[in-house]
Amino acid sequence: MAFFGITSLGEENVFASSLKCEHSSDIFAVPATRFVQVFQEMAAENKCSEIRKVLLPRIFSEAVGRQLGVNELEIMLRYFDMGPGNINLNDFKLGLQNLQGNF
Repeated sequence: MAFFGITSLGEENVFASSLKCEHSSDIFAVPATRFVQVFQEMAAENKCSEIRKVLLPRIFSEAVGRQLGVNELEIMLRYFDMGPGNINLNDFKLGLQNLQGNF
C-alpha cells in the first residue's frame, strides 16, 4: 500500500494478507516418536533424565522443523503444565497422549 506515493507499508493487498491464519495441522502430522526423540536428545545433552519445562516450546519447534505459530503454542501449552520445574519423559509422553488424543 502506498503512503503519499513514496513509501510502501506492507503488502499491497492488506486485507487479503490479514485473513491468512496459521494452520496447526503440521504439529499433528509429526509422529509422537519424533517429539520423544528430541526430548531424549535434549535430556542427554544435559546429562539428566528430565528437562526444564521452559524448553518444551523448543522441543516442539525442533520436532516440527520450524518455529511454532501462536496458535500452535497455545495448543501445546494447554496440554502441558508449564509451571516452574522440570518434566520427565513419562510426564512428557502423557502430555503428548493428551494432546494427540484430543485432536
